[in-house]
Amino acid sequence: MTDHLTALDAAFLELEESDASAHMHIGWTMVFDPLPGGGSPSVEDLRRLLEERLSLLPRFRRPLSMPNVGALSWPTWVADQEFEIDAQVPHATLPEPGGRRELLEWLASFYSRRLDRTLPLWGYVAGAGHRDSLESSVVGDRIRRLAAGGLQTQSPQRSQQRLVLG
Repeated sequence: MTDHLTALDAAFLELEESDASAHMHIGWTMVFDPLPGGGSPSVEDLRRLLEERLSLLPRFRRPLSMPNVGALSWPTWVADQEFEIDAQVPHATLPEPGGRRELLEWLASFYSRRLDRTLPLWGYVAGAGHRDSLESSVVGDRIRRLAAGGLQTQSPQRSQQRLVLG
């Protein structure tokens, strides 16, 4: 059985295609204090923890079969034989001095870029240098609604698991 997009998901893609200023992803930002012993988790730790859990969210490893929506042809989710967690979770450093203004400008730039439709439709960016302390860390997240399908159906026990970085 082929895993085609729903009509609603295809409509979101069409809306985004028809208007360069329409971004059909959602996002959030998490700011973390330094770890108890100081420092921040490495981007490698974040990537490792995410990759360990990707089996719970199969679409997070699947891009679309084609980046654009056709009038009578909707993309399907396809296996990505060359999936690279590094492409989904890059690292960035906030500009000096790393305060609220720099964080907001950095996030505005991150959220204003569309997700690459040749990759799975989600992405995190792990950042360092917030609050004038290079030990604080920031994670910005973006996900397409269609890639998030099923997230709301996870059990409360699973969604409340604590992730320990570092």
